[in-house]
Order: sequence, then C-alpha cells, then structure tokens
Amino acid sequence: MRLPLVALYALVLGGCSVPNPPDFSTVPDMTRPPAGPVALGGRPTPIILESYAKAWRGKSEFELSSPTILGIWIDGDGYTVEITNDGGTFSIGPPSDFDWGFETDRETLVKLDNRSVNALTAMGQARASDSIPLILRLPDDFSAEDDIRHYFIPLTRHFWNREWPETIHFGEGTTRDIHGANATVLVYSEGLRTAWYQLKPGMHINADITDQVNDFDTAIIVTKGRFSGRLNGIERIFQEGETVLVPEGMTHEFYASDEEYGEFLILMWGENA
Repeated sequence: MRLPLVALYALVLGGCSVPNPPDFSTVPDMTRPPAGPVALGGRPTPIILESYAKAWRGKSEFELSSPTILGIWIDGDGYTVEITNDGGTFSIGPPSDFDWGFETDRETLVKLDNRSVNALTAMGQARASDSIPLILRLPDDFSAEDDIRHYFIPLTRHFWNREWPETIHFGEGTTRDIHGANATVLVYSEGLRTAWYQLKPGMHINADITDQVNDFDTAIIVTKGRFSGRLNGIERIFQEGETVLVPEGMTHEFYASDEEYGEFLILMWGENA
C-alpha cells in the first residue's frame, strides 16, 4: 500500500526538554462555519478562503523561509493568499505570480470548510494518474522538487487546518477511496506516513499487484472488526486488538467478504516512507 508522498519534517514523540516552548496562551478564533442551514449549504467562497488566511498562525504553526504567495482557483475563479511568519492576508483575484497553488471545485471547498475532508485526504491517490478533488498547481518556473517534500507539502497540511492545536477528524464521512477502501490521511512526517482505513464488505485494498510492495516497513493496527488479507500470498485473518508488522518488500493486500468489516490505522516508516 503506497499512500501519496507528502509532508517530511521532524516528529519527536516522548518526553524532552523544551527551553523556549511556544506561547499557546492565546488561542485564535477557529473561524468554524456556523451550524444549521448556512453550514449545510456552504459559506460564500471568499469568506471560507479568508477564514484560512486569518487562522494562519505564522511561525508558531510553520516557520516559512520567506513570505509565500498561494494561488487558489475554485471552479476557475482565482484568489490570492499571502502568508508570512506573522500571519496571513486574503484578496479576491488570481495572483500575478505565486509560489504554490491549489485548484478545486466549490463542493470540495465546502467539505474542507466543514471538516468532512482534510486537504491531504483530498489530495490522496494510489498513483499519479488518479483523479483527485484537490490538485496542486505549480508556477511555470517551479523546479525545486525537494522543496515539495520538505517545505510545500507540510505547508499545505498546516494551511488547510484552522484548528489549534491542529486537529484531524477521521471516521465515517471523512474519507475518500484510496487504494480500494475508505481512507482518511492523518499525519505525514519525515519518514512517517499514517492513515485511518475503513474496509466495508466487498472492498479490496491493493487488488492491483503493482500496489502490493513497499520499500519501507508498515504496521497494520486493527481497531475494529475482522477482515481478510494475504501476506506474501498467504491468506490470514486480521482482527481487532492486533498489530501486524509488514516488513519492507513483503506483498500485502486486505479485503472484506460480505460478512466482514474492519477499521485500522496504518503506519509506514523508514528512510523511503
């Protein structure tokens, strides 16, 4: 199972000494959409985009190497957001020049606003040819491929999450079909990829043999239910309460019969993750 390549930045878990911790005493307005009919129908596009610009917390969220211009196109209409280490500003109209861009439709924007999909999930694809609702748009002179891995994809995850501390919602209604089952992308970091998966009856992850091998280690943490799979061609059952470690190079696929259902977290780590 090869989820799309995204954010690469240091992630440290466990106790550690922080000499100058960030100041979390002031928590900004989350600019969440109101409940009721307005939320169901979606807020006006400029209001939604401006809310992301206003929620940008500068270097306390993600330290930029320089002020960054984001071009955003919704059903062909252009908008501009400039983010700095101090905050963000929004304006109507496409930028004359931009560093990083997003192209999507109104329906997807409303889903992002209502938190029924996150940006990395909207960008998730099993292979580059897959259609996705949130498309990266690069300037004509863009050439820094390493910056995509180390800078722009982390920036994407931070920009499209207004909550603080950042919160990633998962579960029924937050997913897209990625690799053959319902998935919500969680956290991608340097050497780490994570997602939540839901296998409903009849779903089959990695049915295509070309998707069945990773060049990094994988853990399948089954949190609910029971489903079937094959590891190196040998069939086995995966069930709640198990963590199954799939080493680099081992073929793997997962599927649910008409009587099976399962939910699991997937962790993928290592130099190539």
